[in-house]
Amino acid sequence: MMEVFTNLVCRPPRYTYDLETELGPSYFKIDDAPVHRRDLQVRNGRGLLLHCSHYVPIGAEEYPVVIYCHGNAGARTDADDTVNLLLPFGISVFTFDFSGSGMSEGDLCSLGFHERGDLQCIIKSLEENPRITKIGVWGRSMGAATALMVAGEEDLGVSAMVLDSCFLSLESVATDVACKYLRKVPFLESWLRVTRGADAAPGEEQMVPFLNEGVQMLRAGVLARCAWDIRAVNPEASCERCSIPALFLHAEGDTLVQLRHSQELFAKYAHSEKQLETFEGDHNTLRPEKLLHRIARFLARKLKETQDDGEEEEEEEDVLRRR
Repeated sequence: MMEVFTNLVCRPPRYTYDLETELGPSYFKIDDAPVHRRDLQVRNGRGLLLHCSHYVPIGAEEYPVVIYCHGNAGARTDADDTVNLLLPFGISVFTFDFSGSGMSEGDLCSLGFHERGDLQCIIKSLEENPRITKIGVWGRSMGAATALMVAGEEDLGVSAMVLDSCFLSLESVATDVACKYLRKVPFLESWLRVTRGADAAPGEEQMVPFLNEGVQMLRAGVLARCAWDIRAVNPEASCERCSIPALFLHAEGDTLVQLRHSQELFAKYAHSEKQLETFEGDHNTLRPEKLLHRIARFLARKLKETQDDGEEEEEEEDVLRRR
């Protein structure tokens, strides 16, 4: 059983796809605006090739870019909605397969541990592009956790982040998932309903010893197979060092990464320019159109060079009306 859980962390089902079938033609139009997709490869710090695609507005000499970071068991193909949303604003989109995912090299995933190095290499490669004016990052689940950890490690040239379904730490997610399944066993469910003490909220639960031991067994299994520590995947520890405007997103019915994760991250996030948007749905629900519009406005305001706020807002509304 522990091997099954270790595989869910280190080797989830790998999404495979055909480049031409999934990504389509390299030249196409969005709202009558011509777009070019350039496929390329970037080598990460471990020597692995990352397969990437950069969608740019044809005819623009300069443009900002949003790096889309997919979730666990995902791939760059997950960025289709992001491409369709942001290109009409003149914002290019850079999407890639993390190492161990999609078409990129690597046999294993690490839910953020090695993915941090992937994202750092992508950011540095874009900083060297003279056409890029500003950089934003949009991460989903594992991608959001990766972005938050990178933002807390060093002073990056990133102007905005969108963090969708980010988790506090890998250890906390493992605990939540274990509790979820243990509650389905009648005689174990009652063992879990132990309050933390006088200062605990009514009904608050505590990790009982055997549950803690299970998480530690998972930690040992990952260490043995992959040589990295699940405790090192800890976005929460990065919050107090982050100095980038951020938009947190979370589905209210998410049972994989519970809403409290984003709520606690938001409360601890150091930068004063931050927002938290919640919405109906679960971890994999399609994001509502109104929410996507708010994301587009947030990124356009942080990444686009404009002279006048009123002019900027009018341009945003015009783009969204056309959609």
